[in-house]
Amino acid sequence: MSSVDLTTIGIRFGFAIESTAGTRPTAFENIVNPKDTPDLSPQPDSLDATSLNDLEFKRYLLGLKDASQLSYHIEGGIPLLLVYVYNAIH
Repeated sequence: MSSVDLTTIGIRFGFAIESTAGTRPTAFENIVNPKDTPDLSPQPDSLDATSLNDLEFKRYLLGLKDASQLSYHIEGGIPLLLVYVYNAIH
């Protein structure tokens, strides 16, 4: 499989609110000047599974992924994002 080079030039970042649940929104609000986006594939935590019988090495199990780190940096901060959402639903 060949690789494809991608760029983020010209990508728009925004949101939409359904007017009726389950239907595709017809209008989208563009968020001005987003600075970065989170990694949408966070790594799971490592859980210590070492027993008292382990004498040399610790053992780990994969835990849950932490979605709290999915945050966006938007010029103007969260208050500006809340203004966008408020204006979209009112």
